[in-house]
Amino acid sequence: MARGLHAILPPIEVVVGSISNADPLCPEEWEDGLASRLQYDADGNVKTQVVRSPFIQKTDLLVLLMLKNLFKTGMTVFQPGLLAEAHRGVLYVDEINLLDEGISNLLLNVLTEEVNIVEREGISSRHPCKPLLIATYNPEEGAVREHLLDRIAINLSADLPMSFDDRIAAVDVATKFQESSVVIEIIYIFVQSVVYCLILFSMVGFPWEAGKLFWFIYFMFMCFVYFTIYGMMCVALTPNHYTGAIVNSFFLNFWNLFSGFLIARPRLDSCLVLWQLIPIWWRWYYWLSPVAWTLYGLITSQVGDLVSPIAVPGQGSTTVKQLLNDSLGYKESLLGAVAGVHVAFIVLFLGIFAFAIRHLDFEKR
Repeated sequence: MARGLHAILPPIEVVVGSISNADPLCPEEWEDGLASRLQYDADGNVKTQVVRSPFIQKTDLLVLLMLKNLFKTGMTVFQPGLLAEAHRGVLYVDEINLLDEGISNLLLNVLTEEVNIVEREGISSRHPCKPLLIATYNPEEGAVREHLLDRIAINLSADLPMSFDDRIAAVDVATKFQESSVVIEIIYIFVQSVVYCLILFSMVGFPWEAGKLFWFIYFMFMCFVYFTIYGMMCVALTPNHYTGAIVNSFFLNFWNLFSGFLIARPRLDSCLVLWQLIPIWWRWYYWLSPVAWTLYGLITSQVGDLVSPIAVPGQGSTTVKQLLNDSLGYKESLLGAVAGVHVAFIVLFLGIFAFAIRHLDFEKR
């Protein structure tokens, strides 16, 4: 609301060099010392400029003293604070009921006198301060001081009585908004995937065949989608996004480790001894890693159909198709099943995300 009111306020004309947005039509309200700093144009008129009405959103309203030149010159230089900046603008104070009593009295005095007077040892200054004060607070955390509340013209309450049905409707609206974010993400990811794949496909040098290009875009798109939805699922399952990031990164490391890229998955019939040395949980985690299925689909769709002979050191002559089958167990005939596994992972992550959003008190976050 505060920013909405500020958005409709017109620009203001201020005197050039003023520390408190001085009005050129009201010289009697200028701050101390402004008359000696005035600048004039060629016609002898005071220079002014049109600026946007200020918007100050702070809870620290104390006027400061600039001491950086104290040790050099022995003089204390006045530094205008937030009250000076808020003159002729909007001053938004959050949790006004929790302000320190000294700050509350200062704010009350400024609102009453419409001028801020600063008197400290070795310095005395005054400047106008006529802001539009907008404040918010939570009544459960304490009431606003009566003498301060009297200076506020309008006092509105946001605690509207809501029935049980109204509360359900409010939660349902928030839930639909969260679920609709998945649709927006998928549209964005699709555009990103197409652009990315067209560039990468040409850089790698794959043959420009419709089938190969389709599978390349499909698997990359599904990879981006399940990574995104998995991250959303982790955040929905955890109390906050910090814990969600920890859980997310923990399992992503295992995805990459057991995807078959860093540690290849040996076939049972060709590497029986090595396969037996691998723990059972390793084998299962390989099949439970979405990245392993993405590598399966990308490699098989692009080179899994090559039958031209190649020479493999220690194995003699073979084909790329046979080499993939013997070394990694990749079969081109299972390409459709691999594509279906990607859909299954996305549906699983999306289902868990939807369940967590609806039932794990996400509205309290």
